[in-house]
Amino acid sequence: MKQGNSGNHFFFGLAKDQEKDNNFAYSENMSYNDHSNSYGITKYIKDSPMQSGAGATGKHSFEVRIYLKQKFLRVASLPDYSSVAELDDTNKIEPKVAYHFFFSLVFHGDMMRITDMRTVSEFDEKM
Repeated sequence: MKQGNSGNHFFFGLAKDQEKDNNFAYSENMSYNDHSNSYGITKYIKDSPMQSGAGATGKHSFEVRIYLKQKFLRVASLPDYSSVAELDDTNKIEPKVAYHFFFSLVFHGDMMRITDMRTVSEFDEKM
């Protein structure tokens, strides 16, 4: 995912399918917010915070990895994985519960470009 300009404000993460019509999917605290450190993906395992990696351009690029069976949700800054964060409490991902991945732009002028999405059989060790 790449963020457009520095005025953008966004969330992305997991929400239970039963909450898919809720305007506040981030309230399940399994999401990342580019302006706050309080929505669930807050356990930094390498550097912190990710939003500081945007530099003067205000652009962000992220890699998101999700593996529900292993209760795994991790986000890394690209291109160099200099900052990596994961879900602060893996017990939030419940077995046998359906989830969806969401992203939410906060303001009408916000822009986001998703450049790649893949289903993989395994993760490499970069992150």
